[in-house]
Amino acid sequence: MAAGTWTIYDKAIKKILNNTIPLQTAALRCRIFKAQAAASVSVYTLSLLSQIGTTNRAAYMSDYTLSLNTLSVLAGSTTLKFEANNIVVTASGGNATSLMYAVVYSSLSAGGGDVLMWCKLSTAAFPVTDTNTLTITAPANGYFVIY
Repeated sequence: MAAGTWTIYDKAIKKILNNTIPLQTAALRCRIFKAQAAASVSVYTLSLLSQIGTTNRAAYMSDYTLSLNTLSVLAGSTTLKFEANNIVVTASGGNATSLMYAVVYSSLSAGGGDVLMWCKLSTAAFPVTDTNTLTITAPANGYFVIY
């Protein structure tokens, strides 16, 4: 699935700069949320995953650990881009319904940690049936760019 643009949370920028979220070494995970989470997920001033709440977390979709996280310098500049592999989440134990958002966070505990970025996966809510996967393709130009 080619998702929409990834948006970095405002407070995540400061946490990247002071190394609270060390992009290349942090355990970054992705959690899928239902369409009903729109008002919570898209608040740019969020700091922690727990602020989104658990009621709109997508049932039957486990969190996915991002891999091959890298910061690379774009040729001929001081601009950095954040890259990682595709995100692949499998529905397990039942059908996941009304999916629409993905949130990447720094995993400090089982309950979550610092939010990093979010993305609207589709213009309409969609399901993933039991045992099927949702693949969110990594953007060719990186998840986000730091100038």
